[in-house]
Amino acid sequence: MRGLHDVGVLSCAKHFPGHGDTSVDSHLQLPVLYHNKDRLYEIEIWPFIKMIEAQVPAIMVGHLAVPAFDKTGEPASLSKVVIQNILRHELKFDGLVITDGLGMRAITNHYKPGELELKALLAGNDILLCPLNVPKAVEKIKCIMSEGLIKMEEVDAHVRRILLTKKKVLR
Repeated sequence: MRGLHDVGVLSCAKHFPGHGDTSVDSHLQLPVLYHNKDRLYEIEIWPFIKMIEAQVPAIMVGHLAVPAFDKTGEPASLSKVVIQNILRHELKFDGLVITDGLGMRAITNHYKPGELELKALLAGNDILLCPLNVPKAVEKIKCIMSEGLIKMEEVDAHVRRILLTKKKVLR
């Protein structure tokens, strides 16, 4: 991370909350990480804690279910519990939160284009990596904004984080 930053390259820790102990490829289907919370914090999340302490500017959230955190079976990348409760509030991460590629079957097997991007935004991601249908996603996001389900202040917070991160890289 520091080496990248020394030469002006943005670094990103991935795949939160830890993708190393899965037996399924998320490009093909949804992996499930069955460990309890103690194990998750001790092994899987520990490197992310260290990276946050070292001020990593971005964290990519993986497409994997973690029942110890979100009992609904929602992939971490689409889970408000994982992104907002654990990553943002508990671990105090205030940098960019980025989805893994949205074209991976771990999530496309379960969600339609447009719905997928909306769900990722509502979960708390700042950057939606490789959206499948940008016009449909924009339409759905505008619709929920008009209904008051997401406020302009939330959108502004996402944009602010992106711009502040760009500013750090451009120094």
